[in-house]
Amino acid sequence: NLFFEDGGTSLVLILLTWTVVLPLADRFSLDALRRDAAQSTLKARVAARAEAQKPLVTLAGLAILLQAALIYWLNAAHKNGGTWRGGDAVHLVLWQHRVNTPFAHWLALHEPTWFSPLATWLTKRTEFVLPVLLLWPTHPKQTRSLAFVLAVLLHGGIALTLTLGPFSYAMICLLWLAVPGEALDSVLGALRRAPRAPDWRLARLRARAVRALRRWRLGARGSRLPPAVQGRLVTLREAVLVYMVFV
Repeated sequence: NLFFEDGGTSLVLILLTWTVVLPLADRFSLDALRRDAAQSTLKARVAARAEAQKPLVTLAGLAILLQAALIYWLNAAHKNGGTWRGGDAVHLVLWQHRVNTPFAHWLALHEPTWFSPLATWLTKRTEFVLPVLLLWPTHPKQTRSLAFVLAVLLHGGIALTLTLGPFSYAMICLLWLAVPGEALDSVLGALRRAPRAPDWRLARLRARAVRALRRWRLGARGSRLPPAVQGRLVTLREAVLVYMVFV
């Protein structure tokens, strides 16, 4: 059964189990939007939003941290074979045609000699560091935010090279739950304070980008890529073009 072939499905079930006891519907749901829109006055709406933004203290939060830390620690602890010690693990994974992506197939044919040892070393060290960052008792804003960034880089690379179902995306969602609210508020505050270019300047940049995308072709170097990769690049160009034209 391909549905249960990898751990991605089990991870989704674990994620759903822990989030059942979290009040996610109070913020991230259609019901939350309806309640907010149904407030009779602006004062009531501001009060309701302030109430929803209060920190939540629950054992489920600790359970999610322990769950994520355990997943990474066990994965790192099991990477003790000769291929992991010798730096060949990533190289061999790129040749697993049953699960690799077209990008992984292309990378396997063009990877430099230093790539697999470096990627193998970084993968294992990252999985050892993530539990420490998640469970570090002080400065959770910095340590868990760094853990989330490392997880996005790790699982983003896995998703680009391996078709493991929902595993990579579920792990990113699991680590997203560990990011403190203060870190998210800091990012949003920085975005609000960032100087914005005038609308006419943004419109000019978008028009130039649209013209460049319309003229873009794969060229001689792109024609050497596998057909599946070429198709994905063209599809990506069209998607970006549609977004820039209509949004």
